[in-house]
Amino acid sequence: MLTKQHRFAAQILHPREKQVYKTHMCGLCHALGDRYGLLSRLLTNHEMILLSMLTNAQSDEDFSVVMRRCPLNPARHVQTNQNEASTFAAAAAVELARASVLDDVQDSRGWDISAQVIRLLMGKAHQTAIRTLEKLGFDSATFARLVEHQTQAEDLPEADPAAPTAITSASLFAMTARLAKRQDNAAPLAAIGASYGAYLYLMDAYRDYPDDITRGQFNPLRQYTEFTPTGFELTHDGLYWLLTRFETIHAEIQTHWQQVEVVRYRASLENLLLKPIAAVIEELRGRLTRPLQFRRWSMADVLKAAFFIFPVAAAGILTTNMGDFEPVIDGVRKGRKGAQEGSSLCGAYPCYLDPSLVECCDAEDTCDMVECAENTPCDCTPGCDTDNCSTDDSMACLGCLEGDNCDIGGCDCNT
Repeated sequence: MLTKQHRFAAQILHPREKQVYKTHMCGLCHALGDRYGLLSRLLTNHEMILLSMLTNAQSDEDFSVVMRRCPLNPARHVQTNQNEASTFAAAAAVELARASVLDDVQDSRGWDISAQVIRLLMGKAHQTAIRTLEKLGFDSATFARLVEHQTQAEDLPEADPAAPTAITSASLFAMTARLAKRQDNAAPLAAIGASYGAYLYLMDAYRDYPDDITRGQFNPLRQYTEFTPTGFELTHDGLYWLLTRFETIHAEIQTHWQQVEVVRYRASLENLLLKPIAAVIEELRGRLTRPLQFRRWSMADVLKAAFFIFPVAAAGILTTNMGDFEPVIDGVRKGRKGAQEGSSLCGAYPCYLDPSLVECCDAEDTCDMVECAENTPCDCTPGCDTDNCSTDDSMACLGCLEGDNCDIGGCDCNT
């Protein structure tokens, strides 16, 4: 339940603000468990916590804090808010999760069996959530329209695929004003919600980009993709388009937030709304200097990755099957061509999990499971070519014998 957004929220909030966030997180968790069952607690997420906080922030009435036993640690009691804010956020969480499952079913044309099973299991929770939303005065058909309009938007080249999510988010944000009896806030909050919903959609598209392209699923960034002999890349134009969208979203939220009247949590909510967007803007600006490159894994890549992730076992396998390599000592491989201090495998497979042992990416770049920085401190052994790796590339050969081929990767030695 503790997602990246939860951890990010903990980093940007002051200690007192963290407790407020935690109170609404625990309140949402208990509202889900009380109304929709134990497993529904897994739907506790950052966006619904934000909705709950936003509702209480506008209310003139102080909400009561209720001490409840934590389901993750029954020996511990936690502070929770148990009011319309948590009730609304919990119902919205159930319906958004169901909409996501229905979208998966449609994308797979009914072949996603797991999504079909989840849809059936959520039937009772769905009915309860619909009744709750209607009792609160929210148009429950909003979520059904989300799935329908999303499919249409993805089928039409001229449509904005982020629009359905933006419209749904606008309705949810505006509803917080009505629950708090702050009708004047409804219009600016709807505008904030629309921008925030577009941010969520585009952020998912950005993070899911390599998986979507590989699996052939829809992604708005596909039009900015260039395929290479070894993989594909998100071009400069695609990164710039995404950066421009996020900059516009950030500016719009910042402008409309000044028009919202709140009783409490102003600084906390402003940070929660704006700082995540500012962080991705900064990340994209740093990436504009080069395309975002991805490469398909080959069997050689898998073997190389295994060599670093499981050094002892992999060393034994390589010694038996691929040549007389010495084992890894203190995280540095000693090959027959001499010690290669600090060399690493980069760009084609995951970087070594402990960067203190093998450096793959520079300090200003993030190295993850899909791509590495192009200008990383990884050296190619002169005269050796591994999977299109030359002496100017950011990958390292694993060692060569004079007069024969490289032991790993089909790399030719010119020594």
